[in-house]
Amino acid sequence: MNLKREMDKLKKHRQKYFPVIRYLLEVHGGDGDFSFPMEIEDASDKFVILELLDLGYLDKNAFFIKKDFIEITGVYFRGDYPLTKSGELVYSRGEEIERNYRKELFYGGLLLLFGLVLFLIFLE
Repeated sequence: MNLKREMDKLKKHRQKYFPVIRYLLEVHGGDGDFSFPMEIEDASDKFVILELLDLGYLDKNAFFIKKDFIEITGVYFRGDYPLTKSGELVYSRGEEIERNYRKELFYGGLLLLFGLVLFLIFLE
């Protein structure tokens, strides 16, 4: 087992958390016309929500999970504030990492552009 490869897989998987959390916060904030309880229909979002509930990042009281014996048949969002304290920390840290990544891309592009301009000036 390659530890670095496994850690990269975990980091990549963790990136799926933030769009789902962002969507739940938008729905909670009232940005749109939603009726509650709202069914989460996308299968991948259901799995991410269930994982976030297991990790303790989402508030269990904000969701209703419909089960048929041992099979989960539906995940519903009640509209309450979805994050726990640990979820807020993880989300804010993820947002900070994303902002820093965008800054690095922007400054890297500027540096590349500046280097290209200097190269063209010295070429003449």
